[in-house]
Amino acid sequence: MMLPHSSTLKIRRKFMILFSYAAAALPPALPHLLCDNSRPETLRWLLAPTAALVTRMGSLTFLWDPSAGYVSHELHCIIAPSCSGMTFFTVSATMMIYSFFPRTFKKGSLWIPASLLLAYISTILANSLRILLAIRIPLLALRYDLMPAGLTQEAVHTMIGAGVYFPSLLLLYPTAEGLSSLLDGEYRLSQALRQRRPLYRRLLPALWYLAAVLGIPFLLRLLHSDTGNFTDYAAAVLTVCIPVLLFSGILPAMRLLLAGLRSGRFRRNFRPFSNSRDIRTAAAFSPAPLSHTPEKPALALCHTSENREKNG
Repeated sequence: MMLPHSSTLKIRRKFMILFSYAAAALPPALPHLLCDNSRPETLRWLLAPTAALVTRMGSLTFLWDPSAGYVSHELHCIIAPSCSGMTFFTVSATMMIYSFFPRTFKKGSLWIPASLLLAYISTILANSLRILLAIRIPLLALRYDLMPAGLTQEAVHTMIGAGVYFPSLLLLYPTAEGLSSLLDGEYRLSQALRQRRPLYRRLLPALWYLAAVLGIPFLLRLLHSDTGNFTDYAAAVLTVCIPVLLFSGILPAMRLLLAGLRSGRFRRNFRPFSNSRDIRTAAAFSPAPLSHTPEKPALALCHTSENREKNG
């Protein structure tokens, strides 16, 4: 039995959509699959610009070691392959590609490379800041005895990473939305950055980050029956992510409130009375006149209007 022409087109269109979604996962996952964390040479495309930027920002010196990565002998620290930011690159590129999935092949041929480039630049910037803070903060805490009791170096390192990567992903999402709309020709980038978004759209980057940082590691440890230190790790991540998420939700609301108060929009839309009877009742007990003529009180106007209604 031959299917109708319309049913064949629908099936073919669904198949192409599924194939496009599956093919879109390949570009961000390909570097993660090809690069080996045990070989720093395969991750030098991430490590080299990160080490150069950390050197420039922190006035530090890092030397390349093929067996370890970039080494600073004066600080006794290494920018190893595990510090390359590969996870953030994969998560940010996947988030941008699937959150604003292109509807046409023309946009897809531009959007997927643009997402990879934006994810690469964001990874270099965020990872350089994270490494610099991970070097400076423990040194300052030890010098001035500011390290809280019971807080380990591993927990501090995890909290610094979450404090940099999580806000970076929250800022990257509206930027990617603006670029996607710019490719569609809908509006400018500045308009996309200023537009109001519903709550679920603001939570999407948080869900992407928490799924990659907590969800997948928890499932992997659960499969290997190794969930011993995961509670401390999750507590360190959530200690940073929850306040940042609350602040990112409160700040736009406060900004809208201040903008409304400055423009007088709330005063114009404020209506204390619902109908004309409430207005006449308030006018009868109000000492201020309702008209511009000072010799006519508000009570007389109210009686006049009631007499007119009775006579009419």
